[in-house]
Amino acid sequence: MKVQEKYLINLESSMLTSEYDSFGNQNTRLLEGVRSLLIDEKPLTIINDSILFYGSNLKGAIKGAKSIIGNHNMSPIAVHSAQNIIWFPCKGIDHADCIWFAYHNIENILKIDAYTSMVILKHGHRVVLDMKFHLLKRRVSIAGQLYIQLKNRNSGTFTYFVDSNGGFHVCKETGHNYYTFRKRGE
Repeated sequence: MKVQEKYLINLESSMLTSEYDSFGNQNTRLLEGVRSLLIDEKPLTIINDSILFYGSNLKGAIKGAKSIIGNHNMSPIAVHSAQNIIWFPCKGIDHADCIWFAYHNIENILKIDAYTSMVILKHGHRVVLDMKFHLLKRRVSIAGQLYIQLKNRNSGTFTYFVDSNGGFHVCKETGHNYYTFRKRGE
């Protein structure tokens, strides 16, 4: 399989996780649409570079998510809030076996047994996790909260009422270093 050097997360990206080559180098295995890709970068590098491309960074995305949905361990993040691309980790982000999922590409989650769950993604992908179902369900639910909040914020319409006779006249008076504000019509 050919290894790509760089990758940016997009709407078709579904999940990513670490994969080590025969020399012990950490790469990223990623599902995009119907394809499986191997990227010559660490998962957090791909995530941070993608967030940077869309105008923020990983630290800012975590901080922003926590300000919207509250302080949660392993918080979901907005990779691109305008397109509602929300990702969440299944373990601590520094764990080598952490899998990240794109919330919008999850079709279902299933309990396999007491300690194992399955994530069913678009395009028929199935990912089996060593994770209790109630923990997975909670992570998906929290990611859903961020998704809904950002979707509402991004699609909201704003109505402004302007009084054509109102407002202020702002100007700098001759000989002054500051501006004065006067109600129009006065």
